[in-house]
Amino acid sequence: MLNNNQYDKYKDHFVKPDYLGILERLGKEDEFITEWSNNKFNDFIKLLNLTAKMSVDKYFNILTDIYLYICKEENILFKNIYLSYPYEYYLDLEKINSQLISKNEYELIKSKIIETIDGKEYNTRDKLVFELLWEGLLPGEIRNLKKNNIKMQKDKIIIHLENKVVNIDNKEIIDDIDKTLSQKYYYNKKTQKFFEYLDSPYVIKSFTKFNNKNHPSIIINIVNVNIVKRLNINKELGAYGIIASGKEYRGERY
Repeated sequence: MLNNNQYDKYKDHFVKPDYLGILERLGKEDEFITEWSNNKFNDFIKLLNLTAKMSVDKYFNILTDIYLYICKEENILFKNIYLSYPYEYYLDLEKINSQLISKNEYELIKSKIIETIDGKEYNTRDKLVFELLWEGLLPGEIRNLKKNNIKMQKDKIIIHLENKVVNIDNKEIIDDIDKTLSQKYYYNKKTQKFFEYLDSPYVIKSFTKFNNKNHPSIIINIVNVNIVKRLNINKELGAYGIIASGKEYRGERY
């Protein structure tokens, strides 16, 4: 095991908690990061027990940032590192399975998301995120979904994504897309305040700008804060747990 002091001198550069957490874990490894093979990088990511594709990308980028910075500081020639396997290899499927919800639980949670004030519905955006995750769309796909990606037909919608096409014939979801696109305000029950959505080409609109795009964590925050935390769901339910639950219900591989 390495002495953590070998990484301490880099902590002034990497001040964010996620980076410091990885530096702490690196100090427990037998080899210094500059001596690692690409397989070692992959094994390190796998042992983080992650439950989301986004998290795999996030922590691999953090690890890469740290590796490249240390190589530069120590004047060491860096190697090309990359993820060698499909995302499923890195995910903790047992942990994801512990997050699974039944169709009845899905319907119950979904029924509690909408806020009704003076007979008017709000927050359909959050309900739509929940529904689209159940239908198998990834957080990044939902975040980047634009109005012009959706083609309405008589009894279904066709969603054109970067690498796939999704057909949805669920009338409730079709109606919720219409409502989400038309709603102008979000209601925060805790503060009892209304927040105006920004004008945006995205279906899932935000309140604050992030480089003229939706914030990378908007979908995860909607699930973790607006749904799981606000509704006091007694389960460690995340975005990928919802996706896996929908796939399990439909008999699909996840």
